[in-house]
Amino acid sequence: MAKTSRTFPADHPLIGTWITDEEDSDTAFRFSLENNKLRVSGFCRSSGEEFEITHVKWDGMALSFIARFPATDTVTKNLFRMRPDGRGDLELTNYEVWKKKDVTPGEIPEAWRTRSPTVRFGATTRPLAHARGSEPSYDREGVVSRIHTKPHGRRPRAGRVKPHTHVRRSRASHKR
Repeated sequence: MAKTSRTFPADHPLIGTWITDEEDSDTAFRFSLENNKLRVSGFCRSSGEEFEITHVKWDGMALSFIARFPATDTVTKNLFRMRPDGRGDLELTNYEVWKKKDVTPGEIPEAWRTRSPTVRFGATTRPLAHARGSEPSYDREGVVSRIHTKPHGRRPRAGRVKPHTHVRRSRASHKR
């Protein structure tokens, strides 16, 4: 649901649809004019679900509004300012409910205890394969290399079959 604010200039650079500079967010906010008043709306780019927008205020320098995303009940206070380079700065404040509880440093949060480490840390099923510059090692038990490489520095133990496929080249193919 979009909300409007007081009279706003039609040629203001804020008018349009805004996304993060690095395009790493699923959120978009649209600022438009309706009867010479600023209209603010927001939506999830992938699902199309709209934000509920309230408390829209333009003070001549910054646009502030509260956005609630119904799917997750996430509420944010947003303060949008134009930059000299034509981009915008969005100052974002999240609202969370906190409670008082005796906790000590080094104690694992309750919610983490009920989730698997994979979910908790966003890990994948093949963490080493996705690490920068890493591939699963062919000489570890049960690990299969996903690329065909020539082993350097280690030989398989006698009687053990290497768990990866290795294609040998003849000496002639090395003399290119």
